[in-house]
Amino acid sequence: MICKGCGTPLNDDYLFCPTCGETAHAHRLDIKHVIHEFIHAFVHADKGIFLLIRSLATEPGKAAAEYCAGNRKKYFNPVSFLLLAGGFTFFLRLKLGFTGALGSKKMASAVGVFLHEFTTPVIVLSIPLISLFSWLFFKSSGKNFAENMVMNMYMQGEYHLFTIVLTVLPAWLLPHYGLLFTFMGFLVMGIYYYFTALYFFKETRRATFLKVIGIELLFVISFGLIMGISLIIFLIQSGVHVKDLQ
Repeated sequence: MICKGCGTPLNDDYLFCPTCGETAHAHRLDIKHVIHEFIHAFVHADKGIFLLIRSLATEPGKAAAEYCAGNRKKYFNPVSFLLLAGGFTFFLRLKLGFTGALGSKKMASAVGVFLHEFTTPVIVLSIPLISLFSWLFFKSSGKNFAENMVMNMYMQGEYHLFTIVLTVLPAWLLPHYGLLFTFMGFLVMGIYYYFTALYFFKETRRATFLKVIGIELLFVISFGLIMGISLIIFLIQSGVHVKDLQ
């Protein structure tokens, strides 16, 4: 018997390949197996996405700290979590018509198209940027840049889900208060980031509070500039004029 993963010769009594860990007796895929794997990925007690969401909500920073410490089998992959959470949030925003755009319907439509086409780059770009700031501010903690990225991926993914409840749905139900709900979303992000950083970096409350404020201000300003310039270029290419802002 030969391993399907790496080609290593296997004894008939092997359950797994000793070289690569692949299942020795891999059966042909069927719909039952696919459904099982799908459900397993989301609700399994040891590594489900819902377990991760609950852990991130109740113990901010713990999942990232344990993942960086080597306990990776327990937690849903941070990259997959960020893309799933961010993609779902952006999708819901577009479906509910909550793009945060000001101006005419043409302007709102163009912003919607921009968010639809560049959802993944927007989500991915935010991580190295905010991780750079957190790494610089908390450099004395000994956490490297990659570990900062893991923390921020988990934090940003959970924050995306928070915005559904705190910003997107309330603004959809009460559109005249959309700006207020957006502000509340940013406030919650700052508070949640504080508790995440407090656990992850293990610094004093005062130092963590001041550093998180600095990180958030730099991130909002720099990311806002990048997004603003990108959006302006996209709007010009889409034929949106100044009058459409009215």
